[in-house]
Amino acid sequence: MPPKLSKDSPSGRINVIATEELLQRVEEWRARQRPIPNKSEAARLLIERALDDADREKRTT
Repeated sequence: MPPKLSKDSPSGRINVIATEELLQRVEEWRARQRPIPNKSEAARLLIERALDDADREKRTT
């Protein structure tokens, strides 16, 4: 698992409005992780995974 953001690392904010279904899916995913990430960390991890998958898919087509 990547390290949490430090106070000194450059960062930005993304505000997301999500359906209850999506929020529930994130909560269920979080519950299966060890250690359980907080919601922000879970969102970062899931976004990074999706972007990595998209990059891999683009390279194979």
